[in-house]
Amino acid sequence: MQNSKNTYIVSIAVANKAKDTFYHIDLPALENQFQEIQASLTTSLTRIIRSHQHLQSTALEGLKYKMTLVDNSLSAFDATKDQALFVEYNKRPGFSVPGNWDWEPCAGFYETGVISVEPTPKVYLQNKLAKAQSKLDEVRALEKTKEKDANQLRQLVSSYQANPKLGDVDDVMNDYLDAAHMHMQWRAIGLALEAEIETILGALGDDTGAQQPHNFKSSSFSIPTPCGFCKSSIWGLSKQGKTCKACGLSVHAKCELKVPAECPGATGGRRAPPARNVPSTMREGGNSIPMRQVSGGRGGPSTLSVTVPEGKVSAPTPSAFNLPSASAFNQPALPRATIMFDFVASSPFEMNVVEGQVVEVVEEDDGSGWIKVGNPKTGEKGLVPATYVQMDGGQEDAAAPPPTVNRGSRPQGSGKFVKGVYEYTAQGDDEISVQVGRRIELTAAGMSYGDGWAEGIDEGGKKGIFPSNYVELI
Repeated sequence: MQNSKNTYIVSIAVANKAKDTFYHIDLPALENQFQEIQASLTTSLTRIIRSHQHLQSTALEGLKYKMTLVDNSLSAFDATKDQALFVEYNKRPGFSVPGNWDWEPCAGFYETGVISVEPTPKVYLQNKLAKAQSKLDEVRALEKTKEKDANQLRQLVSSYQANPKLGDVDDVMNDYLDAAHMHMQWRAIGLALEAEIETILGALGDDTGAQQPHNFKSSSFSIPTPCGFCKSSIWGLSKQGKTCKACGLSVHAKCELKVPAECPGATGGRRAPPARNVPSTMREGGNSIPMRQVSGGRGGPSTLSVTVPEGKVSAPTPSAFNLPSASAFNQPALPRATIMFDFVASSPFEMNVVEGQVVEVVEEDDGSGWIKVGNPKTGEKGLVPATYVQMDGGQEDAAAPPPTVNRGSRPQGSGKFVKGVYEYTAQGDDEISVQVGRRIELTAAGMSYGDGWAEGIDEGGKKGIFPSNYVELI
């Protein structure tokens, strides 16, 4: 409720600022623009009439004397005097600017018009202040650019009015008015931000909070994910939440401004792991390759989210969730666990398991509520809920011999080929690289391997997966 009150007070200040701007700056400017339009129209009208008079004087010699008088009168037209005459006869005395809006308390609840700075609403105000301050610099830069454009076009209008031979003055006037309106819009946004900052600083003083803000970006969540602030689930494919690119914290969109600015991955804190660069075709706006990001939140069954940040991918490679290569059998023995309940996979990153099944623990629970396990018989790997798994006390089966792998023969292909369109370097043991112009033979799974990946055999005889939008059929 305090946040709502604070937002109301801030909105009052913004509205008052907008009102003052409208009556003292925008309205006079609009009247000036109307005058400029009127001057341009009347000037154009006189020019047309003069042209008509000259034609008439050539055709009708009898009216030459009268046409000369009209022409002289129109030539003496002065747009400035015309506007002064219009203003003189259209003044409206008695107008006054309306008063400022003020706080209006609720009739059934006692409250004052003072911003609350209690701990919880203070964090909201601090985050709102930081956001407004960061936006203000960008807005002011755009405002200056639009102001410069409007001034240049205003000078161009004057030149066209002085010399009609330069071109159509109406087109230049339209461009000038569009630029002036854009400048006014950005100025109004900047004034609203200034009023917001001034009001919040008046309440907070020097207590602006921590200087390690989270870098939240909108995210979609394919399965329920616990909010790092309110602990309730985030659910929905239409970007219902946000994820910090620095530390991986996921929160509701409504909780973004309630989280203290104490990001461990921000400058001055613990940095997040580095992310690898991806080609432009994998960025937003291109044909993106699906990625899954494992967040670090606690308190829910899963924190998997589908995110494709601009220019970087902080999620693990999809090959980490697919079938292992032959080299994986040379790794040290993994701990064993027993499945306590049946689980049916709902995504390609998960794995079907049944009660009593013995699995290998590939990656332990990192707090997300999920464990990555593997089937020691088939080599299949995937995620299962951590609560479905019971760790075995011993590893009596760990010394079992690994399954045999036939490395001497080439894998069976489908006879269909693709060629590389973009360069791609394999980032997992079960991936193969893609080189521009080089051929890859598709397997039976081929381009339908799933989730934007294809399976094939390179020219060296290695079988693996690769991004399907990096190749084309031949």
